Amino acid sequence: MSYDGTISMNRKLTEEETHELRIKLIPYFTTDGGMGVDDMADFLDYIFTMVSNSKAVEYVVKELDGFCSPETSKKIGQELAT
Repeated sequence: MSYDGTISMNRKLTEEETHELRIKLIPYFTTDGGMGVDDMADFLDYIFTMVSNSKAVEYVVKELDGFCSPETSKKIGQELAT
C-alpha cells in the first residue's frame, strides 16, 4: 500500500486526535523490538511533535528509520497519511 508522503498538517493535533493516533500506533512499537513503556511514550511524543510542527509524512518516516525497522516506519507513515 502506498501513501502520499508529502502530506503534512498545518495545525497542532487536538487531544482527541493525539489519543486516537496513539491507539493506532502503539501496536507497531510493541511488535517491533518490544520497546519499554517509557521509551514508547517518548517516541510517540516525538512523532506527535513532528506532526504538529507540520513535518511531512516522508520526513517523519525517514526520522523513524533510525529507531525502528523500515517496514514499521512505512506502516506508521501509512497511518499518518490517512
